[in-house]
Amino acid sequence: MFYFLQDIEILYYLTYAILAVLGTTYNPFFFCFHLTEILLRFPDLKTVIMAFWEPKIQLWLVFVLFLIWIYVFSLIGFLAFADQFQGNCDSMLLCFVLSFDYTFKVDAGIGGWLDQLNQDTIDNSDTKYSTSRFIYDAIQNVIVVIIMIAIIAGYLTFNSSNI
Repeated sequence: MFYFLQDIEILYYLTYAILAVLGTTYNPFFFCFHLTEILLRFPDLKTVIMAFWEPKIQLWLVFVLFLIWIYVFSLIGFLAFADQFQGNCDSMLLCFVLSFDYTFKVDAGIGGWLDQLNQDTIDNSDTKYSTSRFIYDAIQNVIVVIIMIAIIAGYLTFNSSNI
């Protein structure tokens, strides 16, 4: 029995069977594991996984750099544009979380979200889109959205071609 449990393929299919029973009797969520069969059927997908796995340290460091940039722009937004957040940025932590959350969810990053948030104010008053807000939005979009994603795509492309 010990000899059989040392083989990774036997362990894989034993787990496969146990999770199939759990998926049938307890919760269909356990069937998610069965999607790993795609990796066995299509070996080219292993190249895709390895493109993420090989530069894992570099990708984590780029993610840390991404968090630093988000922090910088949330600090600027917290100090300079707090009125445009309309009470959604009461603390620096909340401002950081909102900046992180809305960077990729809305067109034009956090600036697009602020435009949606302030749409009624812009339409019904003399408030104009300020130059400082334009610079904030443009630099945030270029550095965080375009350059950081290009760095990650470059790492992945370079590593997938070397595998």
